[in-house]
Amino acid sequence: MGISTQHKYLLASLLVLSLACISCKKNAMEKTFRVKPEKILTDVSIAGTRFKTLQLFADTVYLLTSPIAREDGEQLIIEPGTVIKSNPGIGISINQGATITANGTIDRPIVFTSNLPPGEANNYWQGITINGKSINNNGNPNGIADDVSGSLQYIRIEFGGLRLNSVGSGTVLNHIQTSYSNYSAGFEFNGGTVDGKYLVSIACGTFSDFYFGNGYTGRLQYLLGYRFPFFGSATGRVTNAISGVYIENNNANPSAQPSTNPLMSNVTMIGPAPMNGTAAAYKDSSNRFYSAALVINHNAGFKIRNTALLGYPVGAWQIADSLSARKVHYLESEFTHSMVHCIDTLRSFYIRRGVYRIYDYIDFRSYMLEPRFNNVMAYSTRGFGFQDEGTFNETAALPHETSVLLKDGNFLGSDFGHPFFDKVEFRGAFGKENWLRGWTNFSPLKSRYNLPE
Repeated sequence: MGISTQHKYLLASLLVLSLACISCKKNAMEKTFRVKPEKILTDVSIAGTRFKTLQLFADTVYLLTSPIAREDGEQLIIEPGTVIKSNPGIGISINQGATITANGTIDRPIVFTSNLPPGEANNYWQGITINGKSINNNGNPNGIADDVSGSLQYIRIEFGGLRLNSVGSGTVLNHIQTSYSNYSAGFEFNGGTVDGKYLVSIACGTFSDFYFGNGYTGRLQYLLGYRFPFFGSATGRVTNAISGVYIENNNANPSAQPSTNPLMSNVTMIGPAPMNGTAAAYKDSSNRFYSAALVINHNAGFKIRNTALLGYPVGAWQIADSLSARKVHYLESEFTHSMVHCIDTLRSFYIRRGVYRIYDYIDFRSYMLEPRFNNVMAYSTRGFGFQDEGTFNETAALPHETSVLLKDGNFLGSDFGHPFFDKVEFRGAFGKENWLRGWTNFSPLKSRYNLPE
């Protein structure tokens, strides 16, 4: 029996439709695997003229093969979703009078990363350095407090750090992640008055996740520092330090003015604990190393509340000098409404031996646990009630619904009553909301940017 004309027409139609569907799938696949064009990033034209405004777009991946600097009157503007890949050892500088506008979004963060293949060794670059005109007790004590250097929002700096030198309060900093920083701290605040929220440092490879010095006096809320085993060494600009937060006034001139005095709330610093492969410096209990989740030195002032410190073997909080200890004793500095853990419980609150005669380290622990300070000491990291303790992902520091961290946050008084601070109930960097979701990356060593699958 032959096929009718009607059936032939139907079969032909189905064949056309099938080919069209295959074509659609092919086009969709081509779009999925399409590699963006890559362009070497330079701040001068072919004729050698500097670009006053250097603008980067998400449809291009930029390769940083030599240092980039923005000078007085110049701008760097970066579109959401843009990727910049850097060769080792170089970086981006935003100098005095210049600005950077790098405002990503939660689903389209701006990514600065390495130009080497995933997993390759020595893929570190120098990250981003911003030099402002604000106050600094190492050369510019009368700077411009509200100086503007631009805006950084929803960005990742992988295999590099963010240095903020004399950056003023007119600059916007929020939702910034650094990872595997090896040339500098994850975040360095050298002087300045800039405020910041939602700052993350993971797998830092040098002396501190967050460094504050040279008269820095800004406000900060929601900070996470998370140290990974195999990464981290007591090297860098602060000799023999290996810490989550390191605060000093001025290591060359401790009496320099204005004095360092950050206001910090809702901080979580997680050390590597005694896991296999953890660097020996983390576990050295001699006075050689400044090893702790929080280290205070060289006449530093500070006010810290609603914070969680844990996972460092030989120090939750360590004070390294008598001038800083004196400020704590006379209530000029504050550490309150917080929860701490140290594997060596005697060093949960620790003043280095021989530094301050009023206390030995046992007396100082008893002092900081007096009811008026509302501090709590945990004998195990399990006491914090994290959802995924011991993992290295974005949920590791989230509190379980029964966690003690979800209550007892305190913002009374003029310092923490300031409008900058969100008046939250929880302690540590997280409540019930995971503000890391969507824009952070906890596995940059495995990430492939602009490479076909």
